[in-house]
Amino acid sequence: MTTTYPDRNLLRVTGGLFVLSALTFAAAATTLSVTFDWPDILREPASVVLPAFAAGGPTLVWTWFALAWTYGLLAVPVLLLPAALGLRENPALRVATYVGAASVLLSLIGFLRWVFVVPPLAGSYVTGDATTRAAVDAAWTAQHQFGGALLGEHLGQLLIIAWSVTLSVIILRSGILPRWLGAAGLLVSIVYLLNQGDILATAVPGFPVWDLAGLLGSTGWGLWVAALGVCILVRSARRSSTATTPSATPSPSAPTEPRQFNDREKELIAMNRIKASRTTFLRSWLLWTAGFLALPLAGFAGSAVIGRVDGPLAALAGGAIAGLILGAGQTLTSSRRLQARKWIPATTIGMSAGLFLGAAAVSYRTSLADLVLMGAINGLVLGCHQALALPRRAHLRWIWAAAMPALWALGWTVTTLAMIQVGQQFIVFGASGAIVVTAIAGLLLQILIPVRPATEHRPEQPAAKATA
Repeated sequence: MTTTYPDRNLLRVTGGLFVLSALTFAAAATTLSVTFDWPDILREPASVVLPAFAAGGPTLVWTWFALAWTYGLLAVPVLLLPAALGLRENPALRVATYVGAASVLLSLIGFLRWVFVVPPLAGSYVTGDATTRAAVDAAWTAQHQFGGALLGEHLGQLLIIAWSVTLSVIILRSGILPRWLGAAGLLVSIVYLLNQGDILATAVPGFPVWDLAGLLGSTGWGLWVAALGVCILVRSARRSSTATTPSATPSPSAPTEPRQFNDREKELIAMNRIKASRTTFLRSWLLWTAGFLALPLAGFAGSAVIGRVDGPLAALAGGAIAGLILGAGQTLTSSRRLQARKWIPATTIGMSAGLFLGAAAVSYRTSLADLVLMGAINGLVLGCHQALALPRRAHLRWIWAAAMPALWALGWTVTTLAMIQVGQQFIVFGASGAIVVTAIAGLLLQILIPVRPATEHRPEQPAAKATA
């Protein structure tokens, strides 16, 4: 097998997009499960699905839109993966890549029909007479079986399983990523494959069905994709630690030729660098994660001044107060990676404008779907402002801007599911959501602006002999 050595930036982008897609899709899927009883409602008749869909209104349509494109994002890292792993010439992975990309496209079609096809059907069903409802019922069944069961679920899942199995076998055989990842990929793929029984039962009554296959398979596969992204990011970090092996430094005592390190010394240098890098990363990440307290403190301070977020002025003022405290807290826990003179104003302005736009977009309502949409808008505006305030060496700053909408939506989802009284129209999500969002953002910050060890440990060199 021919293996080339890719740019570590490509590894970072690929791994980061795998993690981002998995997390954002999980957030959107959780929201849809809570608000629309998805995926169980997929097996209900039109008389149940269409009225429930119409009752969800535009918020439900946007939730489906978010679900579709957070999954569609997966196509990008799938296509980048062969180059990122240095396996462009591997024929099996090359074919699997096209299969995986086709799978994402088919699933995207299945998801987007809920945005472009189902709304008019639902509207006609709830307002029509008996004849209209019978016609809509037939149209619903046809499009649901074709776009949903056939394209999105049957072909989409089969092809992505084929991609996962091929990649897992390559990992097991080559060891290019941890072999436990390959074994886990095969296991979750087998469980996910068993979900085909539920899909085939829609066309073949009486086909054996294991009810838990869909839940276990899809959840396990999503976690595996996230783990795949993390392993690629770890590989990127190791390459950055070992990419540059120092050459020998000539002794100042005499103009001798530099001594070359032998293989054992080079290995020790690489091991010391990796160990120091891991320790430094862990310390900086724990410090940043401890800064999650800045979020609830920011919320309390803002609420103490403006009360509930129930109007535009309250949103602007409360967001500014919360942004000021949040920006200061993040600067203090960033291990000197963020500049206060840029980060604090950017966070203050972004938080104020984001909360103003997000809260107004949902008319200051506090249902889970509304909070998720508000959080996504707030995160988008905040993320764009903060991305511009990142140091120059953060070349992939757009990833930060793209991740913040998903993270803020996730924060509100976690807080709501934790049974916090979100109906009080808080400025930011609670501590439960804050610690999840801060921990993930800390990993992302390390990808964009790695914390480097203060010292590099090198084996001692013997004094060079002077020449006559």
